[in-house]
Amino acid sequence: MTTTLLTLMAMQYLNVPYKWGGNNYDGLDCSGFVLKSLHDVGLTLPDMTANSLMEYCEKNGDASSDVMCDSILFFGKNGKATHTAISLGLLEGKHYMIEAGGAGSNSLKMSKEELAKIDARVRIKPVSSRRDLIASIQIPYRTI
Repeated sequence: MTTTLLTLMAMQYLNVPYKWGGNNYDGLDCSGFVLKSLHDVGLTLPDMTANSLMEYCEKNGDASSDVMCDSILFFGKNGKATHTAISLGLLEGKHYMIEAGGAGSNSLKMSKEELAKIDARVRIKPVSSRRDLIASIQIPYRTI
């Protein structure tokens, strides 16, 4: 794995609970997590869904068939993103990502203890744990 400013900023949110629509340390959803991490490296974007973020990245970034470190990953079907994460790159032959996930809209009814039991939080996982990757896009950001 390669450590970059984006991956370093993303890692500060490890173990923050998952919360649908969340965008702070009390809870983050997938797009809130990616947007916070991008903001931390100088790219401030309005609050948007995973699909809207994918549309922004497609217009302003470089799509790749490879999962590269710092890529914004999009998951979904029929070209519509329903989840997003940040690629951490390759380690021992596996690609890893950091994501906020695990509960979806159910998180609004769950306690932090219940969320912890189902591992609903910002976490590191292999990209291969999902079979619905639809895009890997690197977007430029300015370092602060």
